[in-house]
Amino acid sequence: MLAFRGYLRDYAGSDGFCALKEDAAQVKAALSAIRYCVTINGLKVRVRKYEGETDYSAEVESTFEKFRQGAVRDYRTKTNPASGMSYVEAQILDCVARLFPEAFASLHAFCDRHSHSLDETIRTFDREIQFYVAYLEFVARFREAGLPFCYPEITTAREVDDYEGFDIALANRLVPENLSVVCNDSYLEGRERVIVVSGPNQGARPPLPAPLGSCTTWQASVAPSPAEGPGSSSVTACSRTLRRSRTSRTCAASYRMT
Repeated sequence: MLAFRGYLRDYAGSDGFCALKEDAAQVKAALSAIRYCVTINGLKVRVRKYEGETDYSAEVESTFEKFRQGAVRDYRTKTNPASGMSYVEAQILDCVARLFPEAFASLHAFCDRHSHSLDETIRTFDREIQFYVAYLEFVARFREAGLPFCYPEITTAREVDDYEGFDIALANRLVPENLSVVCNDSYLEGRERVIVVSGPNQGARPPLPAPLGSCTTWQASVAPSPAEGPGSSSVTACSRTLRRSRTSRTCAASYRMT
């Protein structure tokens, strides 16, 4: 995070970002200077330039101010810009653009000049940090239930230790029902490379190796793993792991132990 903060500081001081900031301020000032009137008569909506007409809303408020008695309910509707515009609002905006072509021409030019201005590193961080924060919120419920989480120690030794690990998917079903989650220990040392889990069906085989795979996966994302720590869980630095799909029985490559 400190490195990314430094990257943002350098990016904010770059020539490209400064030019973007100046252009954006000019376009915003031009759009903010636009004044127009909307006349609604039945189903007809007329848009025209503002010509110094009286602001009747201020006069109405001034007239009825003497009847105000304490705090009153606010009946104004709050709009959410993220929800977009209705077709009526879109047509009004189109009329405004025709009334003020210079201001909207500068807006189009701004979009063309800076269509690829967003830095790819920042774009990637913005996308990935949303998952990271969502994951932290997700595991918070398990921590409240007393289940351990830690940041695995990344080692160059070809050994893997996972103590008090648990299947987070299974815990997601058990914790809301106030059921106990059984933690397990797994480790590979020396020349050991493979863990074989055998037993009858419905014998809880999948939850045993799942925590070990979680440590390998989450270490690449620098996210807390479901295991006891610190210092009690360690994994070998990996570049890819193989996951088997339960439906197709095929392997999907994402990281591999090297």
